Amino acid sequence: MKIAIIFRPDVKIQIPTLGGMSNFVYFLSKGLIERGHDVTVFGGRNSKLAKGVKLEKCLVNEQGVNIYDAGENFRAVVKKKANSLDDAINMSFGDLSKRFDYKIEHYLSAFSRANSENFDVVHVVSYETVGLYPALFSRVPAVVSLHGHYDHYSAEQKRWLQFVKNSKNLNCQFVAVSKFIKNEYAKFVKSKLIYNAIDIGPYKLKNNKENYIAFLGRIDAKKGLEFTIKFSIKYQVPLIIAGNIFNQWYFDNKVKPYIDNKLIKFIGLADEKKKNKLLSSAKCLFMPTRYKEAFGRVIIEALACGTPVIAFKNGAVSELVIDNKTGFVIKEDNLVQAKRAFDKIEKINPEVCRRFVEDNFTIERLVDEYEKLYKEISKN
Repeated sequence: MKIAIIFRPDVKIQIPTLGGMSNFVYFLSKGLIERGHDVTVFGGRNSKLAKGVKLEKCLVNEQGVNIYDAGENFRAVVKKKANSLDDAINMSFGDLSKRFDYKIEHYLSAFSRANSENFDVVHVVSYETVGLYPALFSRVPAVVSLHGHYDHYSAEQKRWLQFVKNSKNLNCQFVAVSKFIKNEYAKFVKSKLIYNAIDIGPYKLKNNKENYIAFLGRIDAKKGLEFTIKFSIKYQVPLIIAGNIFNQWYFDNKVKPYIDNKLIKFIGLADEKKKNKLLSSAKCLFMPTRYKEAFGRVIIEALACGTPVIAFKNGAVSELVIDNKTGFVIKEDNLVQAKRAFDKIEKINPEVCRRFVEDNFTIERLVDEYEKLYKEISKN
């Protein structure tokens, strides 16, 4: 089959350090190529894909600061360049307009190519409505995989969901990455469940654990790292933290003051090798997420190493963290429950955790299900 995968133009795909949708695109395209399909990924510049996968780079070379993230770097640039509040506002809206235009151009160009060059199917991997609208009207059968909750949509973006709800005979198949997402979107769209997956190769089962807990993920308030730090300090359990600093203020004020390289260590961004070392030796992984997780890839990475997980019950977490089998789900911010779970963590069998991943969350299974779906919709 000739398959187009359309990804966000502002996010480069670079395995192994990136997770989420970037990881999904990389391994799905790699698996499809290995099965003999012709795969083209429309994505950001400087992306690195598996051998044989074609990359069609975004036509526009993005310049300047990422206005959509509006993080610390953006604020620093505005503060440096702007002489007044009016200058800052004008600069912000100017950059936003340019960025919005280039994103529209990227998605429309990709769909135009997919429609004119005889692709069998086009798969949109993005939560941006500027990329989702064209999928609804694509001549080529389209797949839209829903990798996030619509809570983060603006009121304007949610109109897209209302439009979908009120439309009929769309040439578009929606896919949910968890039962939670499938149920949440059910009032807008009917979707097929295809769980996300990981490449389990780099993750090795280890039965003998060391005396520390691990935190792996984006460093910002939504991931709840400060709860893990409180647990570590209160119960004097060593903690090793790994992840990218997404919110510098949060890191500087809520994390950094507690890093002493004795009880609490921070090792920064971790590639697959570092993640395997961190997770396989940890007594457990803490995942105190504060928002509606669409899936929870880091949970699967830990379980693949035979390492159980203690997590807050948010989003799809309870589909992956099964009490007394792969870990424990606790109430948000409940240190007492966290301690009870931790005291029972050694009763969780590492081999059961590993088998849970092998049976349900491999790349082979992911590719099987998408390959089957592509063939079904291309025949209709």
